[in-house]
Amino acid sequence: MTKENMPQKDPKPVARIDYLYRGGVGESVEYTDPSEFYQAVKEQNYYGAPMSLVFYADAKGETIPRDFVADLDPPPHGVKISYANTPVYYQDFAYAHEHGEEEQFRTSAKINGACRAGIEKEIAAHYDGHVLDSGAFNQIIALFGYERTMCILANTIRVHDWDGRISNENKAWAAGVRIPDNHDMQYNVLHTNPGLVDLFTRMVRSRYLRTQALQEADIAAEASRIMNSFRNATEPNSPNGTHYMARVSEDFIARVRGQQTARLSRYFPFKTFHLTTLKGQKGLYAMISRNEDRTKPLRTPRTATRMKPSPGTER
Repeated sequence: MTKENMPQKDPKPVARIDYLYRGGVGESVEYTDPSEFYQAVKEQNYYGAPMSLVFYADAKGETIPRDFVADLDPPPHGVKISYANTPVYYQDFAYAHEHGEEEQFRTSAKINGACRAGIEKEIAAHYDGHVLDSGAFNQIIALFGYERTMCILANTIRVHDWDGRISNENKAWAAGVRIPDNHDMQYNVLHTNPGLVDLFTRMVRSRYLRTQALQEADIAAEASRIMNSFRNATEPNSPNGTHYMARVSEDFIARVRGQQTARLSRYFPFKTFHLTTLKGQKGLYAMISRNEDRTKPLRTPRTATRMKPSPGTER
């Protein structure tokens, strides 16, 4: 394959215009060409369009030139830098020095600190004393990405491993997260109520999970969870009392691709098993007749295999 015929990677966006509408973002447009971005900003600024600008940092933490922003009249309603595409540097300084990567080390350490401060700020802004809304999560992931955000959260949870306000589930998760081997990480611990750290961490983990494709083990785990719900019910719990039912988890539904719900169905040994929605209720529900034997074990679905042709057989 010649160089000309090789598939070309899609260029990464370098900046974004967020057009504001009624106090929020009404539309966002990304640009991969700096000159097109500059031209669009100047044109929209001329017509007085309310907008905010987001510059994407590269692997070195650098963005396209931003000097022109100072000449805009009126000024944009905010200018932000997104480090979501800047990788986390995990090695220590000795390794960075030996391999000539001191700049990447320092850049990543600086962004780690900004991420910690950003999480603290967003949690404070989006917690009303009772509920932590999703606005806190959305802004942080947009600016710093999942990987770095989860590093800061895991680092904080490890430091507060003794605190009962953090769930055992989140503690176990944090123990398995790789933390940058950086002396500055001792300062990148959230100065936020551990209970709110726990809530925010659950939110981030759940949303991150939804970005990952389902594996067969995930389908099997959901089948096991539903079966346990069937077995734990003391009596039929459907609206009309004729079926046992269990709600399919939202995280599972969010990750479903193609025929994976059909794959889920194959785990159950019940003729009456089916998935359905319920009038007036959100979500998808698994149901079986009240007459089914709930002590039956789950099946192990066979994976499709392609038969090999016999020796000498032409295809």
